Amino acid sequence: MKNIINFCLISAFMVSLSGCQKEQFERADNSTEMSNVEVRFGSKITTRMTNETWETDDHIGIFMVKTGEPLSSESVVNNASNMKYTFSSGNAFEPDTENDRMYYPSKQAVDFIAYYPYRAVTDNQLSFDITRQQNPSSIDLLYSDNLKNISATEKAQVLNFKHKLSKLVFSISPGKDLTEEDLEELSLVIRDVPTSATFNLADAQITTDEESKKDITALVDGNTAQAIVYPGDCGNKEIAVMLLSGEFTFKISSESTWLSGYQYKYALTLDKNINSASIEATISPWEDSGESESLEGSDSEVTVIPWDGQSSDTNWYNSGETTFSLSTPSQLNGLSELVKSGITFEGKTIELVRDINLNNNPFPAIGDETANFFKGTFNGNSHTISGYTPLREAGSKYASLFTVNEGTISNVIISGVINVDNTADFSIIAGGIAGQNKGTIDGCRSYVKMNVTSTLSISKESYIYVGGIVGANHNVISNCQNYGSIQAEHSNTNEADTYMGGIAGVMINGKIESCENNQNLTGSGDYVMAGGICGACDDQNVAVSEVESGIVSCSNYGDITVEEAKTRAYAAGIVGNICDLLKITSCINKGNVSSSTSSATANAFAGGVVARGGECKIYGSYNSGKIKVANSGKASSAYGGGIIGYMSANSEVHTSTHAIEALVESTGSCGGIAGFEDYTVDTHYVYGCCSNLGSPQKWIGNAEGSSYKAGVTLTEHTDEE
Repeated sequence: MKNIINFCLISAFMVSLSGCQKEQFERADNSTEMSNVEVRFGSKITTRMTNETWETDDHIGIFMVKTGEPLSSESVVNNASNMKYTFSSGNAFEPDTENDRMYYPSKQAVDFIAYYPYRAVTDNQLSFDITRQQNPSSIDLLYSDNLKNISATEKAQVLNFKHKLSKLVFSISPGKDLTEEDLEELSLVIRDVPTSATFNLADAQITTDEESKKDITALVDGNTAQAIVYPGDCGNKEIAVMLLSGEFTFKISSESTWLSGYQYKYALTLDKNINSASIEATISPWEDSGESESLEGSDSEVTVIPWDGQSSDTNWYNSGETTFSLSTPSQLNGLSELVKSGITFEGKTIELVRDINLNNNPFPAIGDETANFFKGTFNGNSHTISGYTPLREAGSKYASLFTVNEGTISNVIISGVINVDNTADFSIIAGGIAGQNKGTIDGCRSYVKMNVTSTLSISKESYIYVGGIVGANHNVISNCQNYGSIQAEHSNTNEADTYMGGIAGVMINGKIESCENNQNLTGSGDYVMAGGICGACDDQNVAVSEVESGIVSCSNYGDITVEEAKTRAYAAGIVGNICDLLKITSCINKGNVSSSTSSATANAFAGGVVARGGECKIYGSYNSGKIKVANSGKASSAYGGGIIGYMSANSEVHTSTHAIEALVESTGSCGGIAGFEDYTVDTHYVYGCCSNLGSPQKWIGNAEGSSYKAGVTLTEHTDEE
């Protein structure tokens, strides 16, 4: 269901690292004498969404319980627990399958409880996550309990749904010394809010997971930003508006609360050179109409430390010292000069002591492109470098804050824009923090929006590496998040490669752990490899059983799209293409994945975790997104899987789950766990300790046999995890 702004409800990651998965719930044996009168729900099922209509394939869950009794396994009538009803083209909700069809009891009345969107239910509770603000149609939690004491009737019942979460709307205007153009490419971030919670269907209560607090990025349309949050105390909650020219922050008034079913409208006027932002706020019911009332004024402040684009300060450096503090843009520019001169800061520590505003002036990368790389420790202390855009000299392939990191970079927050339009015959390496990482990057966040294009037709060896944190990773990235959208296009008639990832474009003998991508990736070109965490992994140098490298405990919430690739299209929630020796453990995809081509000589791959994998092992991972792969030139050359699209060369899938709301669609091979197993190469296995609750029911798309589990290895085995 789509709204003026859509919201999405995403079920939380629930998967065991060993052993087989169980069914989503068990129904009690509480059979009641039933009539032959079917329960029908009319086409006027209403919500309180503004200008809202239901869409085909919207799914709701319905419980039929004994009148006057709270929802429980004992009160459910005739096993009518979490029955799935789907909005059809006939403008009504119909049972999704025959097993979902409900009939009234013969001699007693019933109540109905319903919710949207449909999810797995455990102990009458929904688990969900509001991180995916950029695709929010399914975090708008709706609940209905208006149908009480209903006896058998041919009359269609009307469910009255109400919003259970809170909606925030920010209208942003330029004030003194700012123009409408200054607001282009703005981002708005709500700091430190819970993102995971459970909803009790019995009493409609929400319990947030306070350990899930993190920043969420609002959905921006022009000068308006909208978000959905859990109800609760929001006193002193910080909101950050990031412009190319700097960052503005303000705090919600200290005694404010976000209430269930209400929307909060904040009008924010930004003045460039003063320490306050003008804020007006109103509250109204989240419905088609309703009176608004004023809220108390909000405390606010704006951080403005503009750089003139030229000044440089190296006076802070003393070769005899080992620790340095930077507080101005000119000092940061001085660091760039020092590293380029051959001072690598090996054994030394640099700390940011306040936010730095580069004011959208092109900033020279820290380090050169050949030998003078940063080798020290750079601690951002959770300060923000805002207004970043790279200064690229003629012939430069790097577009990043650091060219190559051979030291440790930690706790840096960066916002800005990287726009690269390459028409020369050389490669591009772009990253929010570094072009290449050969050291350690930990605890960094990037809000950098990237748009990288390359149009040339000379050398196949030219490539694009673009990642939210780094272009290419050769060592360790941990605890990092990307909030910046990424677009890449490589139009090269000689089949050049494009690697793009929310964290790293490509990984070669490295490790990515506890990282998140929270924004959309879109790629096109010839060979395009896109993943929510990493575009491709290649040349891992050790045996799988000994691998220290890999991708561990990472999550993707963005939509991953590869559009009309000419030769190969790889798109996945975690890794697009694995060529050699990689282990993926405890990773989650909640984004939608799409891969397409129109060439009869091309192939398209898409997977919830991996699009195509050779010599890879997947453990304890999870997909709840919608996977779509198409080849309009040759339909059969498309491979889509809930966990992995195409399995090759000694690959294995263990203890992984394709969730109940997940869906795979393909013009070719299509499976709930694996789209295709290449039986012409060495052994590979999908193990029975996985769980396929979504669609399609068949686990392996090209496996022979009528059984849903045809081709699945069901023998007991000892997992290595």
